[in-house]
Amino acid sequence: MTQLVPRSDDDGLCTLTLNRPESLNALNPALFVELRGHVDALAGQADSIGCVILCGNGRSFSAGRSPLRMQEQLPGALTFVRLDRRLAEAAELESLRVLS
Repeated sequence: MTQLVPRSDDDGLCTLTLNRPESLNALNPALFVELRGHVDALAGQADSIGCVILCGNGRSFSAGRSPLRMQEQLPGALTFVRLDRRLAEAAELESLRVLS
């Protein structure tokens, strides 16, 4: 079975690759689960991994996702997506504060 998010490590650098090039790396529930597994594992490896690169296989990083479909297939997925947006907004606000 093909991994949806293969991981490779090299000298403190971790590369995670979205691997659904036939669908322009569109995010589906199975990909989110696999990606979350890597993120959880990386949280405990801060002493050996100093940088994480997230990239996409093929011609597109990612075509995006369908939150409603994900909610049907994976309970809590929409909550995860909303939390992700809030974290991104908070990070953007913080970076604007630093610049001013």
